[in-house]
Amino acid sequence: MTATATATAYARRRATPQEFQKWCETHVMMARALRLTRIHAALTRQAVDAYVQPIFDSFTFEYDPRWAARLHKEGPITKMDDLYLADLASAPVRAFYAACDVAHRTHGFAGPAGHCPALIAEHEVITLENLFIDSAAPLFGIREIPNTADRDLYIEILLGGCEVAEGGR
Repeated sequence: MTATATATAYARRRATPQEFQKWCETHVMMARALRLTRIHAALTRQAVDAYVQPIFDSFTFEYDPRWAARLHKEGPITKMDDLYLADLASAPVRAFYAACDVAHRTHGFAGPAGHCPALIAEHEVITLENLFIDSAAPLFGIREIPNTADRDLYIEILLGGCEVAEGGR
């Protein structure tokens, strides 16, 4: 579905420019919070990846046979982002996650055991983005956008409006 088709499919109401401007003016703080939360998540991800990558590099992970056959993969998993393709119950994967948990604590993370500070921060971004979309629902009738690119564009439009209302651009 294209961006135009998606917008047409989900838009149930047309807000006037004045209504959008008023909404933006009343949601400046929420937009600022979303921008700051995104920055926090990006910095947290960067920091976590920096101390977890050497741990990842110290292990050898193999593709789960089910994924290897489907994806025509063989040999070791070389990228941390592909670890989900390993047998997650295998001893090396369990040892890796245990080592990550120790590293998280060493780097000051005080959240629940078995949780990753970067994933928690990224979840906070998604939660706030959803609240931002919901807050504009009375204006445009859009509550959810299944296409990621369209969702990102919609959020950027809302953020841009709030930035203008805040005196930016």
